[in-house]
Amino acid sequence: MESRDEPKIPKTERLLNLVAFLLRSRRSETFEEIRLQVNGYTDAVPLKVLERRFERDKQELRRLGVPIEYQPDAGGYTIPKQRYFLAPFELSAEDALLLRALVQMAEGGPLPAEEVQAAARKLAFDSQPSTDVAAQSGDEVIMLLPGHGGDEAFQAHFLELAEAVGARRRLKLRYAGQKSVQELEPWGLGFASGAWSLVGCCPPAEELQVFRIDRIDSLTGENDTGQFEVPEDFDIGPYLNRQSWELGDAAQQEVCIELQAPYAWHARETLGNSARFEELPDGGGRLRLAVRDLDAFMPWLLERLAHVRRIEPASLRRRVADALVRIEALYAEGKG
Repeated sequence: MESRDEPKIPKTERLLNLVAFLLRSRRSETFEEIRLQVNGYTDAVPLKVLERRFERDKQELRRLGVPIEYQPDAGGYTIPKQRYFLAPFELSAEDALLLRALVQMAEGGPLPAEEVQAAARKLAFDSQPSTDVAAQSGDEVIMLLPGHGGDEAFQAHFLELAEAVGARRRLKLRYAGQKSVQELEPWGLGFASGAWSLVGCCPPAEELQVFRIDRIDSLTGENDTGQFEVPEDFDIGPYLNRQSWELGDAAQQEVCIELQAPYAWHARETLGNSARFEELPDGGGRLRLAVRDLDAFMPWLLERLAHVRRIEPASLRRRVADALVRIEALYAEGKG
């Protein structure tokens, strides 16, 4: 005879239903609410049976590491998202090289190739579904980076930069379209806003700059290792989440833009630390931005031009006026 304590759905499904319900909820949920809404506790058995089932499920989930908490004030249960989900992390240059070595070893060694390659894909630098980390034989490029799988120059530059970061070797690089060569100490590599970037310390001013790897035209490194030290408190994060106009080695200039409400607040939210914001009495806002690449900044400004009340400096106003003349000419040619 079937026990009345026997659930109508598999235990695994019931546990998943309970976890999904508590994660989805924005408040703590009482046992009564769980009993009425979670499939696996809604079957017609005595209340005591459901309570015992729920207690066993709580213990099982906690044993598996799911942080189910009871909130005495609300008399309900919750799963704190900050404790349930893994914190985001980034691979250092040394970790990236180790990952490459493991993938390469899996091709012909004792390690299970499929499992290692699956782990490599999960730990790939870019978390987008299109990311592919693949191994190739010999000393050829063994990692395909997001968005640059067929770009051999990018692959070569990235690998040389990664090795230079790990070995603390100074570099000389030249951006595409520029004649000057920049000497620098490569401190770190990172992926943000759809692009890989290098953060380096540039003498003689000892200024930290950010360089888009896909814009590097040539790259040479020195043979000696341990040529510099990276401060222990160095954090690459603040240097990566930058707008395209903040990158490059051109002289930095301050730009001031006044926007009408509510566009000023939207710009503030989207730009974050890339702009200093001053709220104006009428609800508008004044943005101050550090710009190195005016060509990269112009599309952002022109898109919001109808809501802009002030542009500084005067040289930027002239650039905007020239751009509008060219745009008008293009439309005129299209109509003709």
